Amino acid sequence: THLVAGADAGRGVKAVQCMMQNATVTAAEGTRGDKFVLDENTSTYSLLNVVPASSSPDTVSLRYLKQGDDHSAPVLTDMCIDALLTVPEIDAAIQAGTKIRFAPLLRRDELKVREDDLAFAKKLATAPNADVADLFYRDEPLTDKAPYNNNSGRIKYHSERKPLVHRKVVEENSDALFVIVDYSVVSGGKGAAAEAALRDEPINGLKIVRLAVASCASSRRKMSQTDLLKP
Repeated sequence: THLVAGADAGRGVKAVQCMMQNATVTAAEGTRGDKFVLDENTSTYSLLNVVPASSSPDTVSLRYLKQGDDHSAPVLTDMCIDALLTVPEIDAAIQAGTKIRFAPLLRRDELKVREDDLAFAKKLATAPNADVADLFYRDEPLTDKAPYNNNSGRIKYHSERKPLVHRKVVEENSDALFVIVDYSVVSGGKGAAAEAALRDEPINGLKIVRLAVASCASSRRKMSQTDLLKP
């Protein structure tokens, strides 16, 4: 068991090292690793492009982040923090002294937001006026999965399964910028459903932006830039 764990950790370290090298190579283009870019297909800002289920450094590092790995999690978290001001809405909120509330999404089989996801969102809340908000929940877990490789089908799936919202949290932070946070975005349907649920609350003028660590290739293009880089 210890040998397996050690090998797993070693892969995590190697993936992060390769990812950082690739991010350095492409930083001048402003495409990966140094800024959040708005994907108009998903209405979501993302820091990286990944190929789902591949063994590319970015994809592996993202998977380790979601698992709370000690090696890739701090690196990717720091990359996100360093790039937050490249999101115009977040930069404007900080400059204006507006409250910012980072709200992580539910995982498919969860009734409430996981503690490690709240912890990740908390780490992003580095500004003096920023904090985490536990907004979303369900009465029953989702038992079926969104269709694979079918963005329109995924959007429809999530729109019919919007999460519930803790109204008291919204009311207490109605003047804040809500930043809906996820690890990755495919179709944008999951984030859109959460935003719709939030806007269903009887509070006018809510400010909402969606943020993901990575945008999956299917939501942007057939080929990720990761494939164009040498590990």
